[in-house]
Amino acid sequence: MSGPISQLLADSSLFLLLAGIGIVLARGRVAWAWLAIAFGLFILEDFALSSAWGSVFTRPFERGFNWEGELLALLILVLVGAFVLRDRGEVSGLKLSQSGPAPARAALVAIALCITAGAAAYWMAPGVPHAPLEEIAFQAGLSPLVDELFYRGLLLSALDRAFGRPLSVLGAPMGWGAVASAILFAASQSFIVTPGLIVSMDVGQGAYLFPAGLILAWLRNASGSLVLPLAVHVWASAIFYVL
Repeated sequence: MSGPISQLLADSSLFLLLAGIGIVLARGRVAWAWLAIAFGLFILEDFALSSAWGSVFTRPFERGFNWEGELLALLILVLVGAFVLRDRGEVSGLKLSQSGPAPARAALVAIALCITAGAAAYWMAPGVPHAPLEEIAFQAGLSPLVDELFYRGLLLSALDRAFGRPLSVLGAPMGWGAVASAILFAASQSFIVTPGLIVSMDVGQGAYLFPAGLILAWLRNASGSLVLPLAVHVWASAIFYVL
């Protein structure tokens, strides 16, 4: 079994485990159609980013960065949002209007996060002043866009509709969907499965990506848009290259 296929199976198992927990917490009051949509989106996105499709089709480029996978995932997400779900920004979050319940509070939190990321980059990170333009474009451009459109856009919306948002956190409705999407986001960056089904995890990376995913999910629900979480994600990724 190839590495990408093993990764896809492991990631799918994690999704199903989190879905099972959500079903228990929701006491069976689940919008099953939205849960199925969330799982389908997860499979498609993971299939693209894990390069599992390379087991079926020949990769057009052999480069250090997974441009093909990210662009394929972006195409899938845009097509699903625009044509399958007939989205007008409510599901994907791709809209400029900040129509959520706490947009002003979300803006203040986003500014605070950007300042914190800037301070962390200045004091803690060595910086990458001579990073090639391709690396900056990929790590601080395309990758954050795909991550936000998926994890805080379509996936979070589908899971929220499946399990509901019974809690209010600083004025924003939150639920199991935010927790599950944050876990899946952290796992996508720190959870690795080899062809022999040997699992390894970067605990340190996952430890900060999980709360980061929760905060970004809160920004999405508080503002009703992906503008703020995307801006924070891009800034936090780019600042390490410019300081």
